[in-house]
Amino acid sequence: PEPKKIPQKYQPKGFHILHEDQDVIVGNKAAGALTVSALWNKNDTIQDALNSYVRKGSLKSKKSVFVVHRLDQATTGVLIFAKTEEVQQFLKNDWKSTVKTYYAIVHGKMAQKSGLITSLLTEDEDYVVRSTNDEEKGKLAKTEYTVVKESMHFSVVKINLLTGKKNQIR
Repeated sequence: PEPKKIPQKYQPKGFHILHEDQDVIVGNKAAGALTVSALWNKNDTIQDALNSYVRKGSLKSKKSVFVVHRLDQATTGVLIFAKTEEVQQFLKNDWKSTVKTYYAIVHGKMAQKSGLITSLLTEDEDYVVRSTNDEEKGKLAKTEYTVVKESMHFSVVKINLLTGKKNQIR
């Protein structure tokens, strides 16, 4: 049977539910929405919105969703939340071997239509990730890319992360 569609008025703010079953909620996170709380924003997150959604307005409900992975605040894309800690652990334990596809829209046309980008990434005390030349401080990040479409001003690039470093796609 076809899964029932969730009316727009019940969709959590910043998160369009694509699939829901007894184990997971899968949806598209809007750009600008936080996946989980941060120092500057503790409550206005997708996780909070989904907790309210699964509690269906009941203040007594202890139902929660559990984070499987995250996306940066500025990023839009598909997120998976587990409905139990057991499902969360099952998905997280296999996360590194899960095939993930990323697409980015970049300004201009790329000189090389495919290639490998390697850099050393380091994080400062404000959690900002930057490239560095310091092999002692930086962690190696490898990213494969292929241009899949171009216009006069933009390119759509398919990205394959060969390493899973924080903020690697920048």
